[in-house]
Amino acid sequence: MEDITSDEIQDLLQVYYKLLFPYKQFYNWLSYGGDLEKFKQREFSFTLPGDIYIRYQSFANRVEMEKAIQRKMPVKLDLGAIFNLPPDEGRKGYIPLYPIERELVFDIDMNDYDEVRNCCTGTNICLKCWPFLIVAAKILYRTLTVDFGFKHILFVYSGRRGIHCWVCDKRARLLTDKARAAIVSYINIVEGGAYQAKKVNLQKNKRLHPMVKESLEIIDEHFESLILHKQQLFDSLENVKKYVNLCSDPATKRRMEEGFNQIENCKNAEQRWYTMIQLAEPPKDVKHSYAVMDNYFRFIDELKLQLCYPRLDANVSKSMNHLLKTPFSVHPSTGRVCVPIDIQKIDSFNPFEVPTIKHLNDEINLYDASEVKNKHVTALEKTSLKGHIDFFNGFIENLVRNSAEGIKRKNEGFDF
Repeated sequence: MEDITSDEIQDLLQVYYKLLFPYKQFYNWLSYGGDLEKFKQREFSFTLPGDIYIRYQSFANRVEMEKAIQRKMPVKLDLGAIFNLPPDEGRKGYIPLYPIERELVFDIDMNDYDEVRNCCTGTNICLKCWPFLIVAAKILYRTLTVDFGFKHILFVYSGRRGIHCWVCDKRARLLTDKARAAIVSYINIVEGGAYQAKKVNLQKNKRLHPMVKESLEIIDEHFESLILHKQQLFDSLENVKKYVNLCSDPATKRRMEEGFNQIENCKNAEQRWYTMIQLAEPPKDVKHSYAVMDNYFRFIDELKLQLCYPRLDANVSKSMNHLLKTPFSVHPSTGRVCVPIDIQKIDSFNPFEVPTIKHLNDEINLYDASEVKNKHVTALEKTSLKGHIDFFNGFIENLVRNSAEGIKRKNEGFDF
């Protein structure tokens, strides 16, 4: 992705914050059904030009927020927790400041997949490695909805190399740090740093947990396309040897090593993958114990999970006090807007088609220069950002409807 200069971004942010930023939707989201106290006690963080970092900003209302953003023109906007009192007041030190509520958030960055992708490294991404994040989002969504029963989940493109996830259900927002850490521990399967080769270890002689089983079903939908074709991980015999060495069962590993010449003679990645699976499988003409078959299936499942399972930045999720870039913030390096992603359409989401603020500015100028003009058309309607804000608005309407119902029921004395 082509980076944008700091001088360019400052000029373009002026237009973006004045004409396009969704202040109304933002306020409706963060006030959760008209609860003004929630908004007043929310921490905003601004990153200004020159890496000037201002934490513990808070605003009494939408107008105050809008004026502050347009006046300071942050190159990056982050959101923190809802505190026991407005954060800017709490910083004076008269009353201890502590977080009382916060969305459950997740951050998945592509650079954490560097050991399993061939196409790019670091902050770079392409359409060959982007499907890693598609798989990750699908698995995370399945776990959050099925295993935890959450309903209001917003995925957001980070503007460069990652995806953020905001779980906005009230039950999620009230989770303690200890509960958040427990959820992360439940979800995390891939563990260990750069110097640990084997990062997935399933329990021996036990049925697969439903979460693992259904995650593998999602992985299987993408495995051949992503791992064999786009990443071509089995084109390299060195890679295949590395994967064989990950096998923790001596008998299964020995079968693959003894038949490795068959893998070497394969014509393509698909043949190598399926030959490796066949070699790992115990001989069919002999009756085997459950433990022997379990070792075989566990190796295949562990390998698929190590290559494709989500790699979470655990620290982002564990603490209520952790900041995360807001939806519709602008990535300071690429100039791309952090737009929401419809999880139901994530297969067709293309990060390279996400508008930059330069592109949005050009769209406004192009419309204004055209012969067909309508004075009732807003600046937003002249741009490709409108569809993204419409989706965000729909998400908020559903969320606020539920929040408003909860507030009403509480006021009427219902226990919920």
